[in-house]
Amino acid sequence: MRIVAVSALQQFTSLLEKISKLVDAGVMHPVSFVLAREQIPISLSIHRSWLINKIKELARYITDIKVYGDEEVVIVEVPSLLISESELKYYMGVETLDLYNAYKLEGDTLIVSEYNASLLLDAIANVFKYKCKYSRVVVFDDEAFKRHFLFEAGNEYFVLKTGDGGSWLNIYSSYEDALSDYMTVDYGWEGWSPLQAQPLKVTPKRTIKFPVFSDLILDFIEKYGVERILKAKYEDLRKYKFSRFTEKFIEKKRYIGEWICDIFNAIAPEDAEDFQQALTKCLPSKLIVKLEEEKRRIEEEKNRIYEEEKKLNELPVAYCFRSLPTGDIVGRLDDGVIVLFSDPKPNWGDHVVLLEYQERTSQKGRKYIKCFKWVKHPHPRLTELKKRYEELRMEEKRLDEELEKHLN
Repeated sequence: MRIVAVSALQQFTSLLEKISKLVDAGVMHPVSFVLAREQIPISLSIHRSWLINKIKELARYITDIKVYGDEEVVIVEVPSLLISESELKYYMGVETLDLYNAYKLEGDTLIVSEYNASLLLDAIANVFKYKCKYSRVVVFDDEAFKRHFLFEAGNEYFVLKTGDGGSWLNIYSSYEDALSDYMTVDYGWEGWSPLQAQPLKVTPKRTIKFPVFSDLILDFIEKYGVERILKAKYEDLRKYKFSRFTEKFIEKKRYIGEWICDIFNAIAPEDAEDFQQALTKCLPSKLIVKLEEEKRRIEEEKNRIYEEEKKLNELPVAYCFRSLPTGDIVGRLDDGVIVLFSDPKPNWGDHVVLLEYQERTSQKGRKYIKCFKWVKHPHPRLTELKKRYEELRMEEKRLDEELEKHLN
C-alpha cells in the first residue's frame, strides 16, 4: 500500500492570502494577519511531527516501510500492507468518512491529508498492538482519542469503544451485528453533527462498562489479551479498606494514583500479586503511614472517651433534701421517684449521681430507689475525660500539620 499524506501548506497559504485581502480592504485588523502567519508553521510542524511518530509506531510491527517526500507531501510505502478498498472504511474515522469523504483511493495508492494519514496509521498499528481484527480512531479532539476496536474471540466478537470519559465493551455472537456496532458512533456529543443521533441498531448480549481512562483498558488488553476481561474482577477500588488519610493522600497526589482512585481494578485472581505490588508503590511512605497510625489511635481513643461520657451522662441524678418527719436525707429524681441512701448519706441541697442502686417497690406499692454508692454531680470523671479529650485534639492538630507538610 502507498499512502500519500498531503500537507495543509497550500490550504493554509490560500487562507493567509484571503486574510491579507480582507486586511487590505479594512475588513479585518492587521493583527489577524500576523497571528495567522505565525500560527501556520506551528500547525504544520505539529501535523508533520504527529505523522512521523505514527510511522515510527507502525514500524515496530512492519519493517518494510519506506518514507520520502518534501514539505508539501509525505509518501509512506508499506509493501506488505494489503487493505482492500472494501475494508478501508473500517480503519477510517468520521473525520475522513461520511460527510467529510476526505480521502481518495487509486489502485493501491491512498491520498489523504497528513492529519487523517496519522489517524489511519495509528489505527493500523493498534491492530498489531492489541491483536484485534479492526481498529479506527473515530475522532481526535481536545488532545484525546475516541477509538473503536473489533476483536474476534473464539465464537464471539467484542466491540470496544474507548474515550477520555470512559469505555465500554459490547459482546456479540454475530459478526455482522458486531461490525454494525463497530461502525456506529453513539457517543452523542453535542455540536458534532456526524456524531449525533446515531442509535445502536443491534443489541449486544452483554455489556461491560469501564468508568476510566481508555489507556487503562488498552494496557490491560495488551498485557493479558481481550478474552481475559471476561474473567477479570470489576470493583470500585474505594471498596478497598483504605483509611481516610490514604484516600486523601491519593486524591492530592493524583499523578501517582489516577488508576487507583479513578475506579478500575481489572486484575484476574492470578494477577493479584502484581496488583498489590503496584498498589504498594502508590501508597504513602513509612513515615506517613506511622503518622497516620498515630492519628488512627487518637481517633479511637476519642471515640472511647465519647462512649464513656455518654454512659456517665445517662446515669440518674438526684436532688437531696431532708425528709419530714424522720429528718433523713433522701433524694428525688426528675420523674419524682424517691431515692433512699445507705451510709454515708449526702448533704442537704446536693445533686448526686447514682452509681450503684436498685429499683424497689414499697409495701404500699410505690416505686423507689435504694442507692448504695453515689458521687457529687457532675461526675468527677467527666472533668478528667474533658481534659484528656482536649489533649488529644491538640495532638491531632499537630499531626495534621505535619502530615500536610509531607503531602505538599
